[in-house]
Amino acid sequence: MTLGKVSGIDKDRGVVAIDDREIAYDRLILATGARHSYFGRDEWESMAPGLKKIDDATGIRRRILTAFENAESTDDPEARRRFLTFVVIGGGPTGRRDGGRDRRVGARCLAP
Repeated sequence: MTLGKVSGIDKDRGVVAIDDREIAYDRLILATGARHSYFGRDEWESMAPGLKKIDDATGIRRRILTAFENAESTDDPEARRRFLTFVVIGGGPTGRRDGGRDRRVGARCLAP
């Protein structure tokens, strides 16, 4: 396995050009990665982070746990409601699983 920037593939010779070298292959599997889309609404990115990298997941977890801590430390019911209001956009398996998990964490861990 090699991580790098592919600059070319020569199928006839069975080599892939990565960075400044060529690597021979018998079988080639390319994992091209992905980028999240806001469907033309790029201003949403700061409020709705994507989930394509480990750093994205860590950042989302930090934001959620910080919201739970803030909600638990306030006596203001309206502020608590705001801290505990989450919107999950994306009805795929990851969005549904994460939304359900976050609700269970809040229900089990926060003082009434």
